[in-house]
Amino acid sequence: MDIKISDVIVSFLHDKNINTVFGIIGSANSHIYDSCVKSGITVINTHNEQAALLAAGGYYRTSGKLAVALVTAGGGVTNSITGVVSLWADSIPVIIISGQEKLEYVKNHTHRRMYGTQGLDIVHMVSKTTKYAKLVESDRIQDELENAYKISLQDRKGPVWLDIPFDVQSKRIIQREWNSINFEMVEPSDKDMKNVYKLIENAKRPVILGGHGIKLSKCIDLFKSCIEKLNIPVLLTWSGIDILDHGHKLFFGSPGIYGQRSSNFIFQKCDLLITIGSRMTIPQTGYDLNEVARNAKIVMVDIDETEFKEFVDFPIKATCESFIKKLFVVDKVFNNDWLNECINIRKEFPIVDNYHVDDIFPNSYKLIDRISDYLKRDQIIVTDMGTALLSGHQSIRLKDNMTIYTVQWDMRTCSEQIKTAF
Repeated sequence: MDIKISDVIVSFLHDKNINTVFGIIGSANSHIYDSCVKSGITVINTHNEQAALLAAGGYYRTSGKLAVALVTAGGGVTNSITGVVSLWADSIPVIIISGQEKLEYVKNHTHRRMYGTQGLDIVHMVSKTTKYAKLVESDRIQDELENAYKISLQDRKGPVWLDIPFDVQSKRIIQREWNSINFEMVEPSDKDMKNVYKLIENAKRPVILGGHGIKLSKCIDLFKSCIEKLNIPVLLTWSGIDILDHGHKLFFGSPGIYGQRSSNFIFQKCDLLITIGSRMTIPQTGYDLNEVARNAKIVMVDIDETEFKEFVDFPIKATCESFIKKLFVVDKVFNNDWLNECINIRKEFPIVDNYHVDDIFPNSYKLIDRISDYLKRDQIIVTDMGTALLSGHQSIRLKDNMTIYTVQWDMRTCSEQIKTAF
C-alpha cells in the first residue's frame, strides 16, 4: 500500500519517539505540517523561525529528547540561520525540515538568483553550520531521514537540515520498515590511557576541566563518582558550569576570561590538566595560547579531532563517557595537600569582598550572590549578555540539578529558547 511522503516523515518521527515539532506553517511545508497535526504529534507554533530552532534546542537541553524544527521556504529559511548557527556552536542536535519550491524548479532554475516564487539554495547556505544538509527527492526520503537522525546524534552532536520540495511531500511511495540505528562509542586507545595513567601517577597538582560535552554525553553522575574517587580538584567551563553543585568540595569555579580570579590561579598552578568535553576555546584559554596552563602537561579529550589545539600535549579522541569509565579504574587517590592549596587560593581571592559595595548603585556581583540564596534545585537560569553573563557566572552559586543557559552564539536567544520550549 502506498503512502503520502509527508505521512512517511511522521511515521519516522513516531518510530524514533520524536513527538514534538516547533515551527511555523507556510505554503511550502503545509503537507508535513498537516500530517503532523493529524498524527497527534505535538506541534508548537513559534513567534518566528529562529525561535523554532532555538526552542527545539531548548527542548533538547531540558528534556534530553530530540525535536524537529519545521520551517517554510524563502524568508522562513533565512530567518532560521541565526538559530541553526546557535545550535551548531553549542553542539545541540535538532532535525530541521524546510519546505522548498517544486523539485523541477530547484533542478532547472539553479542558474537564477531564485527559483519558483521564493526558492533559495538553503542547503548550500547552511552546509557549513550543520552536520548534514541535503535536498531530498522522493526515492531517497527514508534513507535521508535515517541518515539525518544518526548524524545528528552520533559523535559530536549537532543540527541537521533536510530540504524537501513541496511536490515531493505530496507524492506517494511504498514505505518499507524503518531500520534500527546503532550508535558507536569511540573509546580511547590503550596507548592513550597508558599515557594518562602515567601522567596521573607522576602528578602532584592535577586539575580536571569539565565541559559541556559531559552533559551531552549524559554521564554527569559517572563524572561525579570519578572525581570523588580520585579526589582531584575540578574546574568547569562556562557552558558546563552546572555539572556540579557549587558547594561540592572539589569544585573550584571556572577559568578563562569569564571565570574567577582564584580559578585562573589554580588553572595556571596545576602540573596536569585533563580536559573532558571542552573545546578549549578563547573563553576558557584567553587569547595568549602560550600561557594556557603553562606549568602543566595537557590532556584533551574530545570526540571531534578537528578541535584539538596546538598547545595540547596528549589529544585523545573519545567520548566523554568511555574516557571517564577508563579513568575510573585508576587506583591512585590524591592526598589533600593540593586540595587544601586550592581552598586557600579561593579564600585569598574571594568573588565577593569588601570592594564590592552597593551604597549608591547595586553591585552586580553582590546582587547575584544574594540571589543565589533564593535559588532552588531543578530551577532553570538564563543569563543575558554583558554584565549579566560576567557577574552571573562568576558569583552565582548553583545547586544540584539546576540548569544555567549559556548559549555561545548570542545570549539574546536564551530567553527565546526557554520561553518557547515551555
